[in-house]
Amino acid sequence: MCISCVILPVCAEEKTITVVDDLNREVTIQVPPSAVVSTGMATRFLSYLDALDPVIAVSSNDASNPVSLSGAAYKLANPQLQNLPVVCEIASVNLNEELITSMNPDLIYKSDISDAKEADELSAKTRAPVVTIIKGGLGTEQDRNDLYRNLRLLGEITGKSEKAEDLIAYIETTIKDLNDRTKDIDDSAKPSVYVGGLAYKGSHGIESTSGTEPALGFINVNNVATGMPSSGSVSKEQILAWDPDIIFIDLATLGNAKTGKTAIQQLESDPSLKNLKALKNGQIYTTLPNVWSYSNMETPLANAYYMGSVVYPDAFDDIDPKEKADEIYTKFLGSPLFAELNAQYENLAYLNLDF
Repeated sequence: MCISCVILPVCAEEKTITVVDDLNREVTIQVPPSAVVSTGMATRFLSYLDALDPVIAVSSNDASNPVSLSGAAYKLANPQLQNLPVVCEIASVNLNEELITSMNPDLIYKSDISDAKEADELSAKTRAPVVTIIKGGLGTEQDRNDLYRNLRLLGEITGKSEKAEDLIAYIETTIKDLNDRTKDIDDSAKPSVYVGGLAYKGSHGIESTSGTEPALGFINVNNVATGMPSSGSVSKEQILAWDPDIIFIDLATLGNAKTGKTAIQQLESDPSLKNLKALKNGQIYTTLPNVWSYSNMETPLANAYYMGSVVYPDAFDDIDPKEKADEIYTKFLGSPLFAELNAQYENLAYLNLDF
């Protein structure tokens, strides 16, 4: 006797969770989401968790051509982002609420927002839950705690909790390795160091620096700008007064090329800088951008190994900085991206510049 039967698909039980976002709002969402609008730093964090598949729209900085001048490695690893609809400019300027609503998303990630009422109003207008992802970085312990909290939050929402924990453990292990290599070096043996050309709301010249530059902090360097905010500018007179032994140039400064005021151009042609000790002694080096449309989390770790090899060569004599960078990019983004990223910056990264 032949018995035929039909096997019906089993539908997964709908699951909702309630999370607490960066504005301390309780947000109830269906997980995993299937149609996500992602703005600001959230897209970068999702890329680290390999959780971009449900994303249907992004900010302009996420969708811009990944092979134009850009220090954002996550875009090189995810070129599909440039094909997605754009719902706002960088920093959520000109947010297109009508377009978002027409897409019928089941979740919106929103950065660049400081008011819970604004997030609630956006949720009401678009008929979608809004989770704010505002904080997270590497510069201070609090920055890292914020980063880890948001990676765990996104891991819970996307079903990538194991990936989030693995990445957090890798970051901590990497920072510990950098610290262990340098923590016992006597202060008297530490050269003074300055990093210039850092990006902050655009590209800048040599005056742009940081008192909490992550890579320098990881290797216990004598950063002459210690005590300054996480981003800001100083006068050329202050740089001359500090007269650091070593200067690192963040290649985000190349975005300033049309003005003739990249940090490299300034060192080449500005007579007021000619007396800098580092310039006279051939101690000018380059790194990849720490910041490009929000802070990168992988590049500062890679830069730290290169900077360490320059400042403390004996402590890093087992490290090939470019190979280490590719290990780090692969861990965060699944691909060895150093060469591709460096190509956007005239292949100038991790070099001792000759003036």
